[in-house]
Amino acid sequence: MLITSAIISGLGLGSMYGLIALGFHVTYVVSNTVNFSQGSAVMLGAVLGYTFAVTLGWPLALAVAMALLLCALFGVVVERALVRPFADRGSNAWLMATVAGGIVLDNAVLFTFGKEPRSFPSVLAAKPVEIFGAGVYPLQLLIPVVGLAIALGLQLTFHHTRLGKALLAVVQNSDAARLMGINVRLAVAASFMISTALAGLAGLLIAPLFNVNSDMGTLFGIKAFAVAILGGITSAWGVMLAGLAYGLIETLRWSPREGFIRLDLHLERLSTSASQLRFRFDRTGAEARLSSEAGSWVYLANDQRVRLQLARTGDLTIAYEPAAEARSGALELCVAHERLDAGDPCLRHKTTRRELHERAFAQAAAQGQDEAVLLNRSGAVADASRNSIFVERGGCLVTPPIAAGALPGVLRACLIAEGRVVEGELRQTDLQDAERWFIGNSLHGLRQARLV
Repeated sequence: MLITSAIISGLGLGSMYGLIALGFHVTYVVSNTVNFSQGSAVMLGAVLGYTFAVTLGWPLALAVAMALLLCALFGVVVERALVRPFADRGSNAWLMATVAGGIVLDNAVLFTFGKEPRSFPSVLAAKPVEIFGAGVYPLQLLIPVVGLAIALGLQLTFHHTRLGKALLAVVQNSDAARLMGINVRLAVAASFMISTALAGLAGLLIAPLFNVNSDMGTLFGIKAFAVAILGGITSAWGVMLAGLAYGLIETLRWSPREGFIRLDLHLERLSTSASQLRFRFDRTGAEARLSSEAGSWVYLANDQRVRLQLARTGDLTIAYEPAAEARSGALELCVAHERLDAGDPCLRHKTTRRELHERAFAQAAAQGQDEAVLLNRSGAVADASRNSIFVERGGCLVTPPIAAGALPGVLRACLIAEGRVVEGELRQTDLQDAERWFIGNSLHGLRQARLV
């Protein structure tokens, strides 16, 4: 039941990201530019929909139509004022100009709409329906349908209609397109209108599932751009299919003798991440479910590896399996080929979107090593693929700072609080020259390691 609910919630969330990312796709294939205020357009659609439908009491259809129209007009303003003046001169300053435009819009809404979150009522998010024993809202089923339908429509339009081919001709050779009678400026402006209208539609669709507020679109916009890049920004289908769901995860240990190890710290980290990423999380309910689950483990002889996965809608999945026995001797680590971006905000939270870490772990396994050391783009040590790193130096342990790209792990935080570990910059040479260094997480504790 929980797995079904998580899958459906994930499809809805991923399709929403894909829908926003389609806006990046449209402007890129027509004008070779993108609108980095796309997240603000998501917020604008939700705020306008709420204002017209709830505050002013307009019929929902009229409120949606007017909200989408104004979102499209916002796209025209962005193209005319923030993109065209720079693109005409061959400058890439439109990148920061569109970011600035989004910030201005966010603050304008903050001062007019207010900072308090508002609930957007909808009959599609009022009463869940049962599917394979799981309760889901009809709106969660509608979002993937809308997203896939729009992706299909864009794909067919761009590749099988005269209009679509004319739009694609603009980016391929604008001078030739102009000579063939295509209004290049109008085509580019239209692409920005479509882009922000799609973002506004996404905002309207997710508003009943989340609170409406002035900064709700920022994270959506950032993650949707990542989806667009991962899916191949020139392909509507690729962009849509790349909008995969992700969730917050926690992995902890349960012992027949001690129960859950550091449970409070794990739930505190999960709660903090949920708050910052706008996930729904009922901590009291989670504790009650864990207590109930653990009641069936009292006759188990072995420690258990317990994994919590939280979906944005608040659905919590609990899975467990026997914890692997710790291997004797020092673990062998290699240096991962790929470097991570220390500025990536997703690194501050433990989520299922850790593809780079998984590729690093796979690299180590293929080479016969136990783990991989991840360096950031400046060459500093950040993390191991599944552990924190601790180097013995001057009588204490040193671990990379969060700013270097380290995950704020529970064991790491606990050791820092106890005064056994301090933060400090580490380089690959520090691992090579150290007499002893360790990797560790809350599941396995500290284990000695060596670089090969």
